[in-house]
Amino acid sequence: FESRVRQDMDEIYTRLDDEQTERQLLPGRLNMLFRDRRAHAHTRLLMEAEARISREAWTRAIDASD
Repeated sequence: FESRVRQDMDEIYTRLDDEQTERQLLPGRLNMLFRDRRAHAHTRLLMEAEARISREAWTRAIDASD
């Protein structure tokens, strides 16, 4: 019986430690998501600009060939 109680207590403490570690890691993950969000927004702007420039160049090429 004592052995089982000891095992249960060890399991409880392990789970509490794991939960505390998760809570400590959460702010770092959140900061990373915000940094990623800004990076993705910047990448989107670059891709949109590249697409616009490509369309304009294509239009000029078509107009020049007419």
